[in-house]
Amino acid sequence: MHPALPSLIADLPDDAVVTDPDIVASYRQDRAQDPDAGTPIAVVRPRSTEEVQTILRWASAHKIPVVPRGAGTSLSGGATAVDGGIVLTTERMRGIVVDTAT
Repeated sequence: MHPALPSLIADLPDDAVVTDPDIVASYRQDRAQDPDAGTPIAVVRPRSTEEVQTILRWASAHKIPVVPRGAGTSLSGGATAVDGGIVLTTERMRGIVVDTAT
């Protein structure tokens, strides 16, 4: 486990950070099945904008790369994990709105 990961786990709901190796492995690739996909240190499953902010602030502070992931159906490899990073999946979020004006 990455030494900074316990602080992220403490700042989020109990089931938001997944470190089980088998589950984490299932988030390494999207449908593109990139053979060079990395191994993330965790999968993070926020439910709110505030939780996403917490995750991104933590990642920035610890210089941890973040790969955003939707449903994992992309055929382009856009959700391919990187070694030592985290996968931030939006699967638990509802009503996502992208404000392109700011």
